[in-house]
Amino acid sequence: MRPTAEGHETWQPSAANGHQSTSNLSHVQQENQTEEGSQLMTQAHSDQPMSPQAQSPSSGPLAPMEIQEALLPAGRPEFTHPFSIGRRRYMIFVYTLLASLLFADQNLLAPNLTEAAEFFGFDEDEKDQYLGGYISAGFFAVGAPAALLIGWLTDKINRRNLLFWVVLFGSAPCLCTYWVNAYWEFFLLRLLTGISVGGCFPLLYSLLGDLFPPTSRSLVSAFVQIATGAGIFVGQALSSWIAPATNWRLPFVVVAIPAMLVNIAMVLTTKEPPRGACEDALKEQYADGDQYRETITQ
Repeated sequence: MRPTAEGHETWQPSAANGHQSTSNLSHVQQENQTEEGSQLMTQAHSDQPMSPQAQSPSSGPLAPMEIQEALLPAGRPEFTHPFSIGRRRYMIFVYTLLASLLFADQNLLAPNLTEAAEFFGFDEDEKDQYLGGYISAGFFAVGAPAALLIGWLTDKINRRNLLFWVVLFGSAPCLCTYWVNAYWEFFLLRLLTGISVGGCFPLLYSLLGDLFPPTSRSLVSAFVQIATGAGIFVGQALSSWIAPATNWRLPFVVVAIPAMLVNIAMVLTTKEPPRGACEDALKEQYADGDQYRETITQ
């Protein structure tokens, strides 16, 4: 401060103050230039413009779930089984009933071995050998290879139609047993029935696996096993009741005719389920309109 001629004091910056002001101004300009340069470099190295969320100072960082949802592909229609649950239960009922009728044929001869031996002219030793031994051995000897053959065909052709022919192949010889006159005829017919009994299992389990998910398959498989056991029990009980009042061949007719009728109803009222339709790993493939074509026999 310096006094003037009129006695007033005036302010004049000193050399030190002037130097400090100039230094501060230069520092501010340098910071502004540095920030502008950083923004230009950031914009030059960026391949895409900043998103509105990034430009907005009020929006915070994305949560992990939001990031995952943003990376998911566009939604596709969810695949549902083409058969309703009621229709699938009906198909299970028909399949298990067929299995029960097929296995009802298995022990029809057991209660009537003596009558059958007298019909063929066998003595006690021949009865045990030809009716108790050869018939049973032949029945299972052809049934095991038949299971392998039909299991291979299960991967190749329509399973519903194949099941129809397998059941017919077993029930028709069972029906024809009523007209046998010689032992070799009876033996041949029992071999053909054994093919049917052995071949039905690969078909049934393949069909059931495409009707119900893995969580329900053990229960459905239990129904199949119960049905086969019940069929053997009912068949043997019917044979022990019917044969003494008529003859030992009539029980084969009583079992064969219902099996053939149910078989016809099966082929007319059921459809082939899509292969792998209940597998979680294939749901996206089916949702995209594709089909599962891989088989173990390729």
